[in-house]
Amino acid sequence: PLGYFAPELLTPKGTRRAGGSLVDVGEPEDFSRPLWKSDDGASVGSWACTQGGWDSPKLRPTTEIFLVLDGEGSVTDTDGVTHPFGAGGVVVLPKHWSGRWDITAALITR
Repeated sequence: PLGYFAPELLTPKGTRRAGGSLVDVGEPEDFSRPLWKSDDGASVGSWACTQGGWDSPKLRPTTEIFLVLDGEGSVTDTDGVTHPFGAGGVVVLPKHWSGRWDITAALITR
């Protein structure tokens, strides 16, 4: 049920900086709640993040797809192309993507 992912049920993961992210704007904090994970690493869950920005230079090991329920921000590819997103949008980060995240309004995804 959708209630499983209610924002108040997400688990705080701490600040991105404390987790090793290259934060240079604000002090973004992560929250998540997993639903399912396969043996090969595919997973489904919900993620939320407060405002802030950080570089994400490590290549993604898998493709990530998420629906933005609330909030807004952007991801910027290493070639400088920025992709804004907001509530109702779908974001796809392909395997081996790297770049930058900027969350401008607290984000909730599924």
